[in-house]
This record gives sequence, C-alpha cells and structure tokens, in this order.
Amino acid sequence: MLQQLTRYLEPLAHRGPATVVPFECPTEYQLELSPDVVVSKWLGAQDFPVAPCAIGDAWQGQYGVGLQAGEYILTPQLKVSSETVLALLVVGTAFGSARVNVDWALAGGDQWHTLTTVGLAAPLLHQRLDISLAALAGHEARFRVVCADGTGELLNVLMLRISPSHRMGRMNALASYDFRLKTEVGIFSGSSYSHQIYATGKTAVTGSGKVELSRFMPVARENRWVDDLRGRVDRRLKTLKPMPSEAAFSYSMRALGALLPMEAPDFFGRALAKSKTRNRLRPLRILSILAGAARVEEQLLSHCTSAVELTLLDASPELIQRAADRLASAKRDVKVKCLVGDINMGLPGKGEFDIIMCVSALHHVANLERVFSQVNERLADDGEFWSIGEQIGRNGNRLWPDTYKVASELFAGLPQRFRRNGHTGSIDTVLSDRDFSIGCFEGIRSEELEPLLEAHFIPEMVYKRNAFLWRLVELTYGDNFDLSKAEDLQWIRRLIAAEITHWATGGRSTELHGVYRKKTVGNFWRR
Repeated sequence: MLQQLTRYLEPLAHRGPATVVPFECPTEYQLELSPDVVVSKWLGAQDFPVAPCAIGDAWQGQYGVGLQAGEYILTPQLKVSSETVLALLVVGTAFGSARVNVDWALAGGDQWHTLTTVGLAAPLLHQRLDISLAALAGHEARFRVVCADGTGELLNVLMLRISPSHRMGRMNALASYDFRLKTEVGIFSGSSYSHQIYATGKTAVTGSGKVELSRFMPVARENRWVDDLRGRVDRRLKTLKPMPSEAAFSYSMRALGALLPMEAPDFFGRALAKSKTRNRLRPLRILSILAGAARVEEQLLSHCTSAVELTLLDASPELIQRAADRLASAKRDVKVKCLVGDINMGLPGKGEFDIIMCVSALHHVANLERVFSQVNERLADDGEFWSIGEQIGRNGNRLWPDTYKVASELFAGLPQRFRRNGHTGSIDTVLSDRDFSIGCFEGIRSEELEPLLEAHFIPEMVYKRNAFLWRLVELTYGDNFDLSKAEDLQWIRRLIAAEITHWATGGRSTELHGVYRKKTVGNFWRR
C-alpha cells in the first residue's frame, strides 16, 4: 500500500510549488459521537444530517453513525505529516454483511483512491484499524469512510480520528467534551463520596452560608508568563561567560545546569560517602554495565578513599581492553575485573554490589526487563543503581514531534555556517530526523526506559533536561561555533533560551541522570 501511494505521489513533486492557501490547514479530525450532536453523512453529493445513536450493551453504550450501502462520512481537508494515523472502528450486525472502503483524495481533486478495504460478516462483526498515512506526508488531503456495499441492517462507525499518533490520546480525551463533563459530574456528585473509606474524622458542615460559591472564568496569561521567562533567561545568560576554548556543547550543558531550578545527583560525592561507610567492613563493590572504555569509572575511583572492587562488563572486547589499560595503574587497594559479555543474557555476581551503574548506554539494551530484574537482585539491600547521562527520548534517538518542529524552525533560522554537517562537510537545509535504531540498538527502547526504571526500582533522585539542544550543539554542528566570537556566542545563547522556554512549557526531556534504590522489604515495620 505504501509503495502504491509513493508511486502515485512522486510525479506530484515535479509539478511546481503548491498553491498557497490563506489559512493554516488543520492537522487533526475527530468524528464527534454523542447524543447531543448532529453529524453529516453523504450519498453522492447530497449530505444527510443525522444524530449518532447508542450501539447497544455489547459496546457499553457507545454512540455511532449508521451507514447504508453507498453512504459515507467525509472529512475536511487535512495536512498530513509522517506521524499522521487514521484510526477507525466499525461495527456490523449479526444479520448481514458489509464492505467498508477508506478512501483519500488530494486537496482540490476529485479522484479518490482506496487506502484499505474492510469486510464485515458473522462471526467477525467489528474491525479496529490504525492506518499510517506516512506516504501522504507533506500533502493536504480529504478522507472518507464508505459503506461500499452491504446487506441487512446499518453498518455503524463508532470512531474516526485522524491525527499525529502522539496526539491521539488528547483527541480522545477532548472528544464529546460537554457530554462527558455532564456525565462525569453526575457520576461523582451526590452520594459518591459518602462511603466510610472516604471518612476524614471530621463532620461536614452544610448550609452554613459561610462559603460563597461563584463561577470561575479562567483568563489566559500564558504569553505574558512565557515572555517574562524568556527575559529572565536572557538576563541570566548574559552573566554566564564561556571558559577559554570551551566548546559550544560544554557551555550549553553548563548553562542548563546553572539555569534550571533543580540539582543533578552528585555521583562522585555519593561514591565517596559509600566508600567511607563500607571501608569499616569490606571494600566498596561496584559493577558497571556497558562500561565501554570506563572513562567515568576512572574518575569515580579517584573520589573513593578506601578499597574498591570494580567489575566492568561490556560486549566489545576492544572497548573493555581499553578500560583494562586505562585502569592498570589504579591504586593498590583497587581491584578491577574486566568481563566481556552480553548483558541481555545476564549479569555477573550475586546480591553483593553496593553500586551498579550504567553511563549513557541503557538505550542500547534490548532485554530491559531481564537486565533491570537482575540489577535489583544483585544490589545489596542498601545498594543503589545509577543511570548517568541516559537517553530517554524517542526511540531511535529521534526528537518528539512537537519538539522536532521547534528545533527545525530554529535550525532553519541559523546562518549557513552553523548548519555545516561535521560528518559530511555539506550545508544541511533541514534538521535530520533519522531513526538510528535501524540496523543497530541505538535508542532501541528509549521510550520505555523511564516507566521500566520506576517499575523495577525506587527513585531516589532523578534529574531530567535537554529536550533538543544537544542535537544542535553536539558533534554534527557544535564545532561550527567559536564562543570567542560575540556573534557565535549570541546564537548559542538564543538556542539555549529557546531550549529552556520549550522545556518549561511542556517540552519532554531526553537526558536523564538518576539514583535508584533496590525494591526490597524494610528492616522494620512502621506503624
């Protein structure tokens, strides 16, 4: 199907620029289905206003629009992106059969093309489809759901949504809003909270007249708040000077650390404190998984004042050999064991490590469930798991769609010399959204890291930041900036300010530093 769409669309790319329309084409559509709305269905060019009706007990009172043979539901013109999905739920009856077509046509055209066909007949009386529209990305199109032919009673459409996939939940929540709000208030009013499990030990006073009820009318002030935030960021950045020969990446990350209202874990300080405690009984035991060349582990050892037993594990013999060479001159009271192995198959040791750590590598792990379960098993009861500089963004190290839009606009506004690709030497016109997990494990399960960490451990300290800034200042483009030049420094500060503003207004972080405790039973029962 995608190949057919691509073959059809390719000639369109050579017809010249698209027609400019005086309005921004919507990117989302939802068929409203509740008893207090009227929607339209079509037969030929004629529309028929109808009220959705309840489908029955089997569908928990959901509402739908009935279609007979030849009738269809038509969407307005929509702008499609690579993230857009069409979600459809259709239900037939036990007394007949039907064939449903999902069609599309480019904006301004009347030539319809079938995207998919669904057949409904006993015993399969319903179909839920989630269809990617990626092949239509960049185009504006209309869509329709057609009851192509059928016998018996009406075919019912219970859901038709078209939206970027990450916004489907929001669309569902806001659908039929007035009807849901009325139902919600009715369910939770009256005696809903009169059961004894809600008792607080206080007797409610009613009808006293001491509390006045009034209607709340919200006033939007977001823009003023954002402008104030941006001004504060700009003033702070002017006082943050770059160090001699400091790279754009280092300055940018230092700026985030200085301006964001939170504190990162002091891993070196925690290692020192644990080494002092453990020295009374035995050496401090540390396991580093996916250790690579062990640069951070080497720094960590320099902060430990007592004996340490360090175990390193990595799948690369070359990297683990570099680690062994780097740590060959470690202090005499430091014992290092270097292991070559795949952590997806299991971890070394028993329940004996005071610290298990991983530096920016969990996003390469395929079997996170096994690894996290075994980390929990191998920690001492008071042990800690450290995730340092982890990539928690979108799978494949991609940016989230809303964030990518912001980053792309910033990137497009940069002078050409800042868009020179350090790997290819060419000037990039767009910011890449490549999926790096194709063919390897880079960011293979990044989206699942946070929920799985919280499922397997007790969060002690979690620090998250960096929605997109790293993409603009790391190795690909970072060397284009010379912070000794006022113009370059000003551009970097603009990027930092945009990052902080986006982060503060809902942008998702992609960098995590976390300290987690083992899930176990406490030493005593608290009453």
